[in-house]
Amino acid sequence: MTDSTERTNRTRCEVTYPIVSALLKAEEFLKCADNLIPINQTQKTFVEEFYNSCKKEIPKIKEIESIADTNVKNINKWLKERGFSIQLSPISKGNFGVASMLDLFGKWANNGEKWTVVTEKEEYFPGVKMANYGLGFYRLEGNPNIIIEIETRASDRVYLMMADDA
Repeated sequence: MTDSTERTNRTRCEVTYPIVSALLKAEEFLKCADNLIPINQTQKTFVEEFYNSCKKEIPKIKEIESIADTNVKNINKWLKERGFSIQLSPISKGNFGVASMLDLFGKWANNGEKWTVVTEKEEYFPGVKMANYGLGFYRLEGNPNIIIEIETRASDRVYLMMADDA
């Protein structure tokens, strides 16, 4: 997604680290570190492929915050203080809720132009055209998708990969 101007330097993406951070906060809240038990294949895959490899990095990422509580009012207040309009439903007795956020804002070193991406199935999506851009292009063994390395104005490096299948 892009902002509404003709030239843009913003992109949105989804990351798994806030989910891992929320699970760590839940473990801390429950005092059961390293004892997550997945109950379906999606959870099992997430724990094996993301959680176990990412959880040690979470304390090093200052832009991630998480909360766990039995009182939904505390979580909703926390969310509101951080600019979220979402509010959680009441939590039943004996349960708890978690929330997590990654507050990371960066601008691309070079602006792109608003663009419409057209898929082979004639689907249209908002996008950004960035000509002669990228510090590098990479491939991973066994993965057909190209990874692009882009720099931000703060000299951070961002690696993006477009995946055909979710």
